[in-house]
Amino acid sequence: MRPTTNPPHPNNEFGIGYFILDTRNRLAYDELMATIVVIGILGYALDAAARVGYRLWTRDPASS
Repeated sequence: MRPTTNPPHPNNEFGIGYFILDTRNRLAYDELMATIVVIGILGYALDAAARVGYRLWTRDPASS
């Protein structure tokens, strides 16, 4: 028995994944690289915010 897969949604023209694949297919490498850099910056900022939040959440109130 073959596994079934869901076909892609016909109106799937939104989202970061679509944008990345579309820029690759259009050979718009400048847009593709700019998008990857923005994703990296956002990831770094979210990671830094999560680290600060973790430090604030887990600090010992007796040591303040």
